[in-house]
Amino acid sequence: MINDGLRLAHLKTWKFKSVTAYGVLPTGRTGRIGFVHKSRNAHPSKGVMIKLFYALAIVVLATPGVVAIAATAKDTMVVAGDEVGRFVTLRNVSIKNGEVSGEMVNNSRDTLRDVVLEIRYSWRWANEFHPGKDDPGRTVYYTAAKEIPPGGNARFEYKPSPPLPERRDGSFVIEVKVAGFERVYF
Repeated sequence: MINDGLRLAHLKTWKFKSVTAYGVLPTGRTGRIGFVHKSRNAHPSKGVMIKLFYALAIVVLATPGVVAIAATAKDTMVVAGDEVGRFVTLRNVSIKNGEVSGEMVNNSRDTLRDVVLEIRYSWRWANEFHPGKDDPGRTVYYTAAKEIPPGGNARFEYKPSPPLPERRDGSFVIEVKVAGFERVYF
């Protein structure tokens, strides 16, 4: 019975196959120590053990890189959309002729700055069954360049540039939400 398991060569000259990221490729050369070769009498579980050994070696070698990335990105935090309210909320928002204004409230214990608002101008056609070809809808990201102390608030005002077109074939639905911010740690 022929068994095609893998095993490591030990201080003897063996015919080996090159190990690449794409698998094992035959080369027809001979070499020494550490090359993987086919053996007729190796047990099939040894192939699995070698694969586990290589996977463990890759994890051990990659760990310092992951730690370095985590160390440089430790101040970056991604917050789900529904959790943004724990940090900053909008109140007294008014929309008039496409202009948006209101207050940003800091709900955190840290100072916030560079709060980014997503202002979405969605166009709704008067006749949705026969929409036109020119959709004037757009999304704007507006950065309110003010620092907001813990528990404090700051006003914002945004005037669209260019102004929204006045048309009779539909209307705008305007939505405002917090898209991002920076926390200042002291």
